[in-house]
Amino acid sequence: MMKMKINYAFLTIVVFFLVSAGQAQRSPLEFLGLNPGRIQTSVDYNLEGFSDRGVKHQNTDLAFIKHELNLTVPVRQNEQSSFTLFSGLGLMDIQSNAMLTDLGVKLPDKLWDINLGGSYRRRLEDDKAAGLIVSVGSPSDKPFDQADMIAVNVTGTLKLPATGNDAWLLFLNYATNREFLPDIPIPGFAYFWNPSSKFKALAGIPFANAEYEISDDLSVKASYLIPRAIHAEVNYQLTDPVSLYSGFHWQNQRFYRADRDDNDERLFYYEKKLVGGVRLELNENISFELFSGYAFDRFFFEGEKYNDRGQNRITFGDGFFAGIQSVIRF
Repeated sequence: MMKMKINYAFLTIVVFFLVSAGQAQRSPLEFLGLNPGRIQTSVDYNLEGFSDRGVKHQNTDLAFIKHELNLTVPVRQNEQSSFTLFSGLGLMDIQSNAMLTDLGVKLPDKLWDINLGGSYRRRLEDDKAAGLIVSVGSPSDKPFDQADMIAVNVTGTLKLPATGNDAWLLFLNYATNREFLPDIPIPGFAYFWNPSSKFKALAGIPFANAEYEISDDLSVKASYLIPRAIHAEVNYQLTDPVSLYSGFHWQNQRFYRADRDDNDERLFYYEKKLVGGVRLELNENISFELFSGYAFDRFFFEGEKYNDRGQNRITFGDGFFAGIQSVIRF
């Protein structure tokens, strides 16, 4: 049974690399327990509200609310292959008169992130597996308004068995809105190490992940995606349906502003967060979370790459946030 689960490990890595901006609090290793042919339809919604904070060198404040809605639907699946559709709708609703300083342009009031995609995976001979994921979206203040606001992401994967329960994961990714080296195909690899039921790890380029069950009640997990995405969480099972968790997240998003002068430039947003919350799992298909925390080192800028962060920049103060999340599978 363990080998059957590992056969599909490659998909979780690709999904993490593909949509690392979304559902960033979740390590991909938690999905390794999915049985082949039993991917469930799922809907999850996340809401976060961030308090008003002053903008550096500007006489205005900035606050925003983030909405994320994701849907996954298996279209066809059996023991040998599966075809799944997924979609996502994100909205950053901003309340501010802050200006992109060098351009003298107001920060958009609404930043959308809309995407639609599909994945295909197939078991091959000798415990090998292959897959393909394609996603098309429009992260912008005016989604799909122009062709240069469309983001394409394509990833091909191959899983090769290794010693025991271990496996090699290989992939090739092309993405037009990747944080680093957009529009350039990038190969990657990882080694899945599973020495016991308590510990799982993935080590490779451009990512690393690990989960460790310290005891029946206490577990930790962490992930890293180069160059600037880190997620770590400690979870304590208080009772059978209730758990407490705390974590750290360093993440970013990229948008195509509709009226930008240079099509190669994007609007970047970076933040770091300390978070704590309570998770209620009513059953294996329904869960809810309440969380709050402190966000810091937050800024927007418009440019071609991270080294341009000194231009067209909006830096605003550290502050508290709170939110809810619900997940339904059926």
